[in-house]
Order: sequence, then structure tokens, then C-alpha cells
Amino acid sequence: MGRYRDNVKRSRALKSSSLSRAARELDFGGDANQIRDLVEMRWIISENWLNAQEFLGREINVETILSGYDLVLSLLRPYFVREESNVMSESREAIRAYLEKNLNRLPRSAAS
Repeated sequence: MGRYRDNVKRSRALKSSSLSRAARELDFGGDANQIRDLVEMRWIISENWLNAQEFLGREINVETILSGYDLVLSLLRPYFVREESNVMSESREAIRAYLEKNLNRLPRSAAS
């Protein structure tokens, strides 16, 4: 049950931060169900991306992680308020900078 509780806590935190960011960056036309569904899809992808890549035998590195981020963005692309290229370049550079400093903190099985 511990893993389940941890997942529930992360899911709630992600949903909360996603909804507040979505209000600034995305336009769903007021469709609360669409927002909820997209946040849940984002959570599922985020929680499982590295495991899936490792299962497929792919190296876990900055580019692998960014490709998961690109997948998440493909869900949100139709709803961007700002020009897509601005959103992509700003967010990818911030993520890349963070990962280059912190990739070594991934669990050994995921980082090798």
C-alpha cells in the first residue's frame, strides 16, 4: 500500500500544479472534463515513461527524458495560448539545464 499512497500523493500534487499552470498557458474553452482527462494522461505518461524506456532497452539520458516531455506536449499542443515554439524552447531549455545537473541522482538502474 505504500507505493499506492505515494502515487496518490504525487498524482494530487501534479494535478494541482498542472491545473494552475494550465490556466496560464492553455485554453480548453472552459471544458473541465477535458482538463481533467489531459492532466490524468500527463500523469500516466510522466509516471511510466522511464520504466517503459528502460524496458525497451533504451539508454536513460537527457534526450530520452526530453522525448517523454515531447510526448506530453503533443497532448497539449492544440491548447497552447502562446506560440508553440516559444513554449517548447523555453520549457525544453529549463528541463535540459535541470537534468544536466541532476541526472546522476536517478536510481542506478534508470541512469545506466
